[in-house]
Amino acid sequence: MCLVTCYFIYYLHNYYTHYPKEFAGEWQYGYKDAISYAEKNSAKYDKIYLTDSIGRPYVYTLFYTKYSPLFFYNNSKIERDAFGFVKVRGFDKYTFGGLADFKDKDVKKALYIISAGDTLSEKKFIKNILLPNGTPVLKIYED
Repeated sequence: MCLVTCYFIYYLHNYYTHYPKEFAGEWQYGYKDAISYAEKNSAKYDKIYLTDSIGRPYVYTLFYTKYSPLFFYNNSKIERDAFGFVKVRGFDKYTFGGLADFKDKDVKKALYIISAGDTLSEKKFIKNILLPNGTPVLKIYED
């Protein structure tokens, strides 16, 4: 019984102490902070571009902004492939994708939330979004 108790304590220690720091990136960590920043500053921007490099950003955007499902249903830009899979390209001010998808010439003031491995040298760097272990996961730029 003592051995089982020791293993259980070891498991809880790893689960609550080490796991959140070591594997936060596997759980799309960073979207909450990035979307929070975007929402606080959204009035300054015509468009908000959000990378899909670490997961499906529209789900996190809908959740963290408490966006109305009815508005999403009526205003989203959705693509379907030949197999019936859905890719949400955007809704409202948000556009989701990679750097190649963020080339809208009509937009004067935009916020760019991109992968930490990418760079927008012609844009103004705002901040890094870090994982709990200190590794950058997202970068924020603006026009």
